[in-house]
Amino acid sequence: MKNRTHTIMASIFTLPFFIVLSVLGRDKLNTPIIISSQIETQAFFEDASDQFADADDPAIWIHPFNDRKSLVVGTLKEGGLAVFDLKGKLIQRIEVMPELEGTPKSRFNNVDIIQLDDWTAVFAVSDRGRDQIRFFEINPWYFLSKTPPLKDVTDTQVPWVFSKSNAELQTQNTAYGLASGFDHKTGSWITWVTQRNRLNIQAVKVIKEERYIRYETLLPSISLPDTFHLNNGKLWSPCLDDDETLPGAEGLFFDVPERQLYIAQELVGIWSYGLDDQTLTLIDKVKNYGIPYTRTWNPEEQEYECEFHYDQSSGEEGQYLEADVEGLTVYRKEGQQDAILMASSQGSSELIAYHLKQVAGSSLKAKRFQIVHMEDRVMKTDGLMAVSNPMTSLYPSGLLVIHDGKNQDVSEEESTNFKWVDMQNLLPYLDIDAN
Repeated sequence: MKNRTHTIMASIFTLPFFIVLSVLGRDKLNTPIIISSQIETQAFFEDASDQFADADDPAIWIHPFNDRKSLVVGTLKEGGLAVFDLKGKLIQRIEVMPELEGTPKSRFNNVDIIQLDDWTAVFAVSDRGRDQIRFFEINPWYFLSKTPPLKDVTDTQVPWVFSKSNAELQTQNTAYGLASGFDHKTGSWITWVTQRNRLNIQAVKVIKEERYIRYETLLPSISLPDTFHLNNGKLWSPCLDDDETLPGAEGLFFDVPERQLYIAQELVGIWSYGLDDQTLTLIDKVKNYGIPYTRTWNPEEQEYECEFHYDQSSGEEGQYLEADVEGLTVYRKEGQQDAILMASSQGSSELIAYHLKQVAGSSLKAKRFQIVHMEDRVMKTDGLMAVSNPMTSLYPSGLLVIHDGKNQDVSEEESTNFKWVDMQNLLPYLDIDAN
């Protein structure tokens, strides 16, 4: 077994030369802007020695009075949760729930932060295996008490989110992506949850009891479409690799000030859903949207392969997103109306950034970014999260944490991890004041 003790690396390599080349050439060559990350976490390995850890989705908690003690939590699927400090050091590892006979194995998929009051904050985590949401409370005094910062405070009787029976649970069409936020209209904390391989998005109300946290299902739920009317009068549906799934969503972001839910339907594009008017709007599409295709069964892979016929385009495809569309986050500086919606375009391993004021208008423009750490390009990104709060001298304009699904590790084994990016490096290219 190779030695897997890795050093956290803080990069001083900012790639100014490559950034200049990229900015000068992006209009002519349509190339992305290259941005360097400052920190990367240790590598995680999807094998028995590392509890089958597969990094997926991050969330950031900002400490109420000491920003240096803020935390980042990342899901590791069957490997549980990883808790990091702002320097990317692993300070706690939480295992998934114990196995139960006749029940699928616990698997932590997505995570978001819920600030219940000034002192009480929890990370909400979707357990894809158990079809539940779990809650981990943060001890803000962890650095003084020398104790682990997170503890599980989930009520023992929390229900399944989507399953109606154990037979349905076994299909694993379960809780997948999630996003949380305070709904000022109802005075409640709401967590939105997508259903794996299905079109449903369910809202649950988060309820804090004296010692535990539970949730209740709210109605109505959102249902995404799977068939689309094109301008040429034809119908189009995304090409799926099997007949048992539907083109579902994972990435979500709940924009609290605007009461908008942003949804990444992986093979379609990005939707906005207005909580007040319950209007579902497709604000950007993937590059093969509306493109006819030939679907062929591959017996070796036991799945269908899709060949798209771009010469038969109806002209309705998107310019920026390459399926799958995964994580979503919104960056908004305090006191400013404009905000940036960022999406991970997994098919191109790029970060796509939109001005929300343009998303609401008739002309959609976006910037494309590639994130690198030294010579390690961030690839196959699932989740990401950005905050605008200044945190230490390292992140004066906030922090972006992004999942790297193809980390380059010194062990030369396949691994995943998370990268830290100073938002001040991105803001000049987004026409937002970085100071």
